[in-house]
Amino acid sequence: MKRLILAAMLPLFTFAGHAQNTLFGFFGGAGTSLNYNYDLGTAAGVTFLKQGKGRSAIGADLFFQSYGILYDNEQYSAKDGNGNAGVTILNKTSYIFVTPKFAVFLGKKNLVDGYISFGAGFKISGKETMRKWDKNPGIVKSAYDSTLDTSPNINSMVLRVGAGLSEHLRMGKKWCFSFTEDFGFIPSSLTKTTDVHDKSRTEYSPAGKLNPFYISLFIGITHTSRADNSVPPVSGRNRWNLSRY
Repeated sequence: MKRLILAAMLPLFTFAGHAQNTLFGFFGGAGTSLNYNYDLGTAAGVTFLKQGKGRSAIGADLFFQSYGILYDNEQYSAKDGNGNAGVTILNKTSYIFVTPKFAVFLGKKNLVDGYISFGAGFKISGKETMRKWDKNPGIVKSAYDSTLDTSPNINSMVLRVGAGLSEHLRMGKKWCFSFTEDFGFIPSSLTKTTDVHDKSRTEYSPAGKLNPFYISLFIGITHTSRADNSVPPVSGRNRWNLSRY
């Protein structure tokens, strides 16, 4: 894993020799998950971009993000613990992410950038509880209702893939308000409670991973090293016709 992160960071240093502009900023905001959302997940961090020749740039984000996931699977599609049998898993965790990214500036003045990122997150806090119950006693089983602390199952490191769009509105020669729409996906599971070999599993336990897809909105302040971010016209096939910004 360390080699993967090092390989992703190396372009930051090899790219610097052709830098035309440097952006550095602070941001904060919140996001919501498209699957098993429980509450808003807050986020805050710093971002860095170095522009190379043309419109491409390479940088990295260092940020905190929290997650709130509630898995709820009950008999006869009941919800909120009202079913005769089922499993609920409440996972509330926070990670520090380091995500190298590649961006492309858009528009005549380079005040919009689209990016993709990939990196790792390291747990800084986490609490997980699992409730499992079955109120239908059978010949070979008894009714039960148990709540377990499954916090030790939370993964200490996860990978994150992100993509988004940032818009920068100037409030001075070298300062901007920044607005970012970010889409972040955790390919691996936040917890080992979903593993097929976990002893606490029942027929209502997750069949797959608890890996949220988060949509987040960030607001920040960004410093740019150039008072004029515009780029000279490019002729021929490489012309960008996005001059709105």
